[in-house]
Amino acid sequence: LAQVFLAQGSGPQASNERAKPLPTEIIMLYLFVLFCFAAAPVSAHTNNDFQTCQSIGCSRQFDVNSHLQTFLVQDSGKEELGQNAEIQQVQEQNLSARPSFAVLLTTYNEPSRTKMYEKRLNWWLSNTTLPIYVVDSHNSKFAEQLKSIRKFREYHFDQTPELGTPPRGGSTPAEILSMKKAFEVFKDEWAQYDYVVKVTCKYVLPTLTSAFASMSKGNAFIVQSANFNQFSWPGWVGTECLGFDAKRMGQLLAEIEKQDPLCIENKVATLLWDSKSYSHQILHPMPVPEAYQTARGDGQRLPELLQSVAA
Repeated sequence: LAQVFLAQGSGPQASNERAKPLPTEIIMLYLFVLFCFAAAPVSAHTNNDFQTCQSIGCSRQFDVNSHLQTFLVQDSGKEELGQNAEIQQVQEQNLSARPSFAVLLTTYNEPSRTKMYEKRLNWWLSNTTLPIYVVDSHNSKFAEQLKSIRKFREYHFDQTPELGTPPRGGSTPAEILSMKKAFEVFKDEWAQYDYVVKVTCKYVLPTLTSAFASMSKGNAFIVQSANFNQFSWPGWVGTECLGFDAKRMGQLLAEIEKQDPLCIENKVATLLWDSKSYSHQILHPMPVPEAYQTARGDGQRLPELLQSVAA
């Protein structure tokens, strides 16, 4: 365009002739070219800005997706932790709903019975994790090696000064006296449990823990199912396995002792007629392994008392 202006403004007649106006086509061409030159940097800058913005947008989109995924993972983790916590809470509630109990094994450890008692005591210590307490009314110690199995508590006394020989009134006063003595000695330790389950140490009960799991807290007594009879007065409740409310055991023993019938089985049954004051639950039948079956004074064997079929 500069050359066009020079060409039109030069020549021999330039000083004498007036310059002619440029044609419209040339002006339009000039404006078009000028516009193209001006628009090119703007376009390039705009394109660069678009690419930059697009890049930033992609980056921001990636960041949003990343945070979203992190949030979802964290939320899923929290939900899983929440579910685990609920499961654990239910398990703890189930465990806390089960009553706790200690086992009191009653013995009269005269020499003719020592071997039998020690075999049973060995079983209870080796095959259970239950708290084991032993009361002996003959005042004779057991073998020291039993203490190497695991810890257990024992109390020995002589029933003769109080009951004579043979014991006045038979086995019932001797059995009640043994439990009363044990309660006096161990009551502070037993206060942490819901029940104390007295088991005559002639027997072992492999299913005692599972049978007890279905019991509720707060009963005065937990009784065995065998020979349970409350259909006629005064009734009969077997006492080879008899559970007491741990905190009321002393009171309950005093009430049992006051009942008119002579046998402890009748005395306990008499109390159970008053279900409001002396609530109770009945354990499922519990088998005694054949190797540990021992005849009672009346000649009956425990499988006949607790379950008709021997384990």
